Order: sequence, then C-alpha cells, then structure tokens
Amino acid sequence: RGPPAPAYLSDEALALAAQNAETLESALDIASRAKGPRALEGAARRLAKAPDGRRCDVRRDHRFLSFLRALRTRLIDDELGPSETANIVVALASLGCCSGGLDRDGRAFEGRAFASIGRRASVSIETYDSAALSSLLWAFTTSKQELACLAKASERFVTIEA
Repeated sequence: RGPPAPAYLSDEALALAAQNAETLESALDIASRAKGPRALEGAARRLAKAPDGRRCDVRRDHRFLSFLRALRTRLIDDELGPSETANIVVALASLGCCSGGLDRDGRAFEGRAFASIGRRASVSIETYDSAALSSLLWAFTTSKQELACLAKASERFVTIEA
C-alpha cells in the first residue's frame, strides 16, 4: 500500500482511487477529499461496500461528514446529474444512513444530506430516466426519508412509460 492520495488529484483520479481503495480507512480518506461528481459517486459506492459491522463506524467518522458536506455543496452548485445523484443516494441508503445508530447531530447531518438530494431532484425531476428515478425512490424508501417531489416523480414515471 502506498501513501494516501494527495488532495490535488483530479475528479477522475479520485474516482478511480475510491473505486480501488483496498481498505475502509483509505476509502474514507479519499471520500473526505472528493469534491467532483465522479469522485463523490466513486467514494459513495466504495463506502457502501463496508461490512455490516463497520457501517456505523463509517457514518460516525469525521471524514464521512466531510464527504456529506462536499455532497451538499455539489448539489447546491448543480454539478451532479441524475445518474450520479441516484447512485450516491442508493449508496448512502445501502450504508444505512438515516436508519439510526448515531447521535442526534449525526442523524441530523444525514437527514440534511437527504433533504438536499430531495430538493435537487425536485428541481430537475424531468431529467431523470426510469432507472435513476427508480433508484432515487428506492433509496428514499429504504432510508425512511420523505421525498418532497413524490407526486412529480409519479408523473415523470407516467411520462417515461408513455
């Protein structure tokens, strides 16, 4: 194993590093540096592969909170497309976000991340294809979070299927 990835790596390089991270510790290091859409998606997918017994540890780690902060910033900046957003929210739900096991502050932080994803989805729901929309709905249902644009999502499904 080499040294941790430097902070100045490009989005593509960080995405590849996250995908190939051998340990959860290195995946968390990379996740805390992820700023671009591909790196955020890659880091989320790698963290979601954490063994069941370690998922709460990942969610309690300060580097995971840095990852969630970067995610919320990219959502606000409109840098994540429907596919990346859906993949990230599925990874977060798979990791157990918003399912308990954390203190009040941790739960609130995860809840704000899901709320940001929901707001971004409601603004751009017409750009979601059926796969991204299904993933989004699955993740919100699994994590027991309210998706404010549920009616819009239903209408979008009808439009796609027509």
